[in-house]
Amino acid sequence: LVDEHLSSDEVRAVAAHLKTNYSRAVELISDRQLKEVLSSVPVTEISPASTCATDDGGDGSGVPTDSSELIYERGVPAEFCTVVLSGKIMVMSGADKFRSDVSNWGVLASRALTDPSYVPDFSAWVVPNQNSSGGCRCVKLDRMSYGHAVDNTALEKADRSVDQAPPAVSMSAHITIAPNSIPNGNTDKGSQCRREVGSTLTSALDNLTQKKVGSTKQIDRLLKPRSNSLPPQTPENTVQLVNAQRSSYVRTDLQKKTHSRRSKLLKAFSRAERNVEKE
Repeated sequence: LVDEHLSSDEVRAVAAHLKTNYSRAVELISDRQLKEVLSSVPVTEISPASTCATDDGGDGSGVPTDSSELIYERGVPAEFCTVVLSGKIMVMSGADKFRSDVSNWGVLASRALTDPSYVPDFSAWVVPNQNSSGGCRCVKLDRMSYGHAVDNTALEKADRSVDQAPPAVSMSAHITIAPNSIPNGNTDKGSQCRREVGSTLTSALDNLTQKKVGSTKQIDRLLKPRSNSLPPQTPENTVQLVNAQRSSYVRTDLQKKTHSRRSKLLKAFSRAERNVEKE
């Protein structure tokens, strides 16, 4: 066995081949993760089996007597998938022991990547290739590496969804007043500017409390007594009310607080204006 790694061109070629012809086997991982797995796993070169029976025709295609020369053995669980890059692998499957060969770009046991209980129903081993004196050059993708690639693909999708989310919109109101925008002194211009600033602050306060006051008005409408008279009652279901008093209008705490703040603000600016005029 000689271990190496795929070149960048081989990684792209094998990834494109798997995505195109074996999409179901690699549908759970992204193109990026598939390329990373292919670039990390070693390339294995397997020599032809030397213990194959020769009584079937003398071509060495019989089943190896040494089980260690089998890539897959029927009835024995397997947890890796094999991608053939070059060479020839003999496959004997089924009860009838049907034989077929897998060569360049062939894939064996792709279901082993996603099925933890996978058991192959075939046996496979390397046979001599007439066009080459060497053995088989292949890549084995194990289930653990595939599982890590699936997890990394999920993280990629989560990060992508966060990056594509629209930015949060701030609902805060900002009022910026330049330090030198209010002149000093007792001039009419300074008094007018202070009045404008007071009006701006009052408008901002109205805007900030508009939604809350709107909800308060709905509560007031529910609390406001109705002036409509009750429908006529029959003697059987008539209830006599003793010491009944009509409910009075109730002002909420929010309205009282808002009114108090406005009053204090207006009084403060009125006093400031009168002080300026007196000076």
